[in-house]
Amino acid sequence: MRNVGGESINLDGWIMCSFTGSQIHQGVGGTLAPGETRVFKHTGRAFIWNNRETDSGGLYDPQGRLISYCPDR
Repeated sequence: MRNVGGESINLDGWIMCSFTGSQIHQGVGGTLAPGETRVFKHTGRAFIWNNRETDSGGLYDPQGRLISYCPDR
């Protein structure tokens, strides 16, 4: 994930999920500084991304608004 804005973002309460199966990526949180890129390792047990068929993902803020969409190509 990369913060392309000019201010730090508190990611606590944000949700990253796959659209196929609606699995939630556990482990998103903390503060992301302007221009910072960070990889969030999934802390749950099961895999959430489907490698055999299209499985796009989304990032939602704590209010449930879709902030970013990542199409699976």
